[in-house]
Amino acid sequence: SGTCEWLVHDAARLPAEWTGRFDVVLDKGGLCAVLFGGGQAAATVVRELHRCSNRLTCFITDDPPEQREEFLRAALGSDIRVSCSTIDLEEDNAPNSFPTHERLYFLYQIRK
Repeated sequence: SGTCEWLVHDAARLPAEWTGRFDVVLDKGGLCAVLFGGGQAAATVVRELHRCSNRLTCFITDDPPEQREEFLRAALGSDIRVSCSTIDLEEDNAPNSFPTHERLYFLYQIRK
């Protein structure tokens, strides 16, 4: 309805009443961060985020498909459809920044 509500919770234990609550769940960098805690912890977070979506779960990361697609299928089940597209960002050459270089990100989408 044109409003935004900011909510904070432990991504590994989201409220039960959030099941299917959101049209889209979007993660940028959270999956990468939680992977440092181990694959099992990261798989729990992936399952929790996907549970809360009623249509689409998206992960934006700089990890390529050969590192992420198998992990997402293992976390959610081999029958899920994971699509991946490349986000090609060319960084600016603003003062005090590193020289212009290309940085690739990947958008993983899991539809229900």
